[in-house]
This record gives sequence, structure tokens and C-alpha cells, in this order.
Amino acid sequence: MTKFNQAVLAAVSSIALFGGALNLISPPPAKAGLGAAEEGTKRTFDAYCGKKGNDCKVEFTNNRLTVNGADGIDKGQIVKYEFSQNFLCGTGLLTRNSCSGRGTALVIYNENSVEGSGTFIFTNRRSFAEFSSALSAFCGGSCRPLGPTVRLEN
Repeated sequence: MTKFNQAVLAAVSSIALFGGALNLISPPPAKAGLGAAEEGTKRTFDAYCGKKGNDCKVEFTNNRLTVNGADGIDKGQIVKYEFSQNFLCGTGLLTRNSCSGRGTALVIYNENSVEGSGTFIFTNRRSFAEFSSALSAFCGGSCRPLGPTVRLEN
């Protein structure tokens, strides 16, 4: 091995050792939030908007609920929501995993002091369940399911 090759090899080894030492001093950034638990979280859904047959893509991004990538509302604008479903699922040997029917999510929101609503319709039971969970998690404590209000007295 020539002296030039030895010098190059020594320089490369020094750089590699220095890089490894840097990783020990400051490890690479970890995935923020819930890490690997977030990998299975679905945030985009194919649905019907308003009426069956009106295809749309509904997405939860940052603090917004968007439809077809353009229209959307902030999380804080959602006042309440309601889910209803009517799925009939087979129980026999050949129809055990098949379901027919639909699930509907009604979202009531406030924009510039004007109340509005949007309806999302699903014909796939699993997609409806995933959307329902995603909407509930997205809202957190800032909105609530539609239903009676209970007032606590002091």
C-alpha cells in the first residue's frame, strides 16, 4: 500500500470515527409525538359529501378538516357532530365478512358567526368506523357529540 493510500485511509477513518462520536454526543432527532404509534393513524378518507354519489376526499391535516384539498374548517370551528349508521352484516359462512348499508357523519360548525353543516357518507363499515374515531380524536375536548346538554349547578 502506498503512502498516499495509507494517508487517504487514515483520513477516511478519522472522519468516520469523528462522525460516530458526534452521534454519541448528539443523537439523531427522535420522531416527535407518539412515534411509531402514529404510523397506523389514518388521516385521509374517501367518502361521499352531501349525498351518495358525490365523491370527495376528506383529510385531517394539522388543525384543519379539509374536503378535496381546498375547502376546510379549523378544529375550533366545529361545534358538534353526530354519527348514525345502518349496516347489515352477514352472519353465515359465506357472508360473514360482508356488510351493506351506510354510515353518516354530520358535522356542525361555526364560520364568521354563521352556523353551517357538512354531511359525510360512507358505505364501507370499516372506513366509517375509522373516520368516526379520527373525527372524535381530532375534535378532542373542543367539540362534542350532538345530544342533550347537561348544566351543572353550583
